[in-house]
Amino acid sequence: MTIVTPSLNQGRYLRSAIDSVLAQDYPSIEYIVIDGGSTDGSRAILASYAHRLTFISEPDGGQAQAINKGLRRTRAASWAG
Repeated sequence: MTIVTPSLNQGRYLRSAIDSVLAQDYPSIEYIVIDGGSTDGSRAILASYAHRLTFISEPDGGQAQAINKGLRRTRAASWAG
């Protein structure tokens, strides 16, 4: 299962959101957070979870583009074309 979370300047909520996903007992969760280039400390929070998730922090075109960017990075994308 893959979960993609888009985020932009949501640092005050980010740790709680990440912990909620990582606390799930579903086996083999692939977790990707796409940060739109936040300026509120979100990148440091994401870096502290780098051993448990994949993250990208760069400007994007909004929530839908961020989700699509994350889906293209999934392990499943390699067989989906």
